[in-house]
Amino acid sequence: MAIRRARNYAFDLAAMTPELILSSGTVSLNALRDADVKHPIVFVSVTAPVAGGFVSSLSHPDANVTGFTPFRYDIGAKWLQLLKVAVPSHGGLVVSAATFARVYRA
Repeated sequence: MAIRRARNYAFDLAAMTPELILSSGTVSLNALRDADVKHPIVFVSVTAPVAGGFVSSLSHPDANVTGFTPFRYDIGAKWLQLLKVAVPSHGGLVVSAATFARVYRA
């Protein structure tokens, strides 16, 4: 339901011919991409924008899409190090996330 509604809004936004579209979240940005929006899009809070195919690089985005993401998967190993310090008696830890590009072990 939410995805269908996002797609409908994306097509409506594209028809308005705005100078810029602010997109919050992966579902919204995906809907705008599906609507083939040609206007500049700035995204926030998108999970894995490079892996999702929204931009080719975070440092050098291309086309009409750029933005910010609070997710930094390249520091996953550091997260595990912090967990080991915080809970040194843990028996082991497994991380499973579709957006992880690397395997990290504690």
